[in-house]
Amino acid sequence: MTGNIVKRLCALSLIVAIASALACGGDGDPKEAREMYKRALDLQAEQQNAAALAVFRELLEKYPGASFRSDVESNISFIENLFEMERRGRSRIVVDHLKALARACERYKRRRGAYPAELGALVPEYIEKIPSCPWGHVYNYRTEPNRRGKPRQKYFLACFGSDGIPGGEEDAFDCIVKEGEFIQIHEWLR
Repeated sequence: MTGNIVKRLCALSLIVAIASALACGGDGDPKEAREMYKRALDLQAEQQNAAALAVFRELLEKYPGASFRSDVESNISFIENLFEMERRGRSRIVVDHLKALARACERYKRRRGAYPAELGALVPEYIEKIPSCPWGHVYNYRTEPNRRGKPRQKYFLACFGSDGIPGGEEDAFDCIVKEGEFIQIHEWLR
């Protein structure tokens, strides 16, 4: 669903940017500035937003007095907001996955007396399949080691963000669940 909204917003933004570019004319602007602006709009139309953002920023830096400056600033703001929406959407998916896995672990423990040794033991009785995080790597799961034959009483479940490495910010932020409770999560996801 988030992908469809993003595509629609991109299309709308592109229409506005093209109309605005046509309205500007830009005859007083250097030819290179007009070409850069057109290239950025083309990149945006091809949904290469990171590349478009770089060209828009370079354009502002090289040609701060361009007649289409406000349009360039609007496009930069739009792309930055789009990236933020995508990041938040992926983070929400992570939270949903971790909640589903935690519920499955709790059901497993109620029925079997201990948490599973690995997430694969949850399939298919407690969860249909083990989801992958939005960045394509697996969720991290471990239990407290058995001591003298006691059942596994504690577990740790985490997504270490886009880089898959503990610690980080933005897309690399960690979401961590311990025994069914989020102990680390983005403040805006609570």
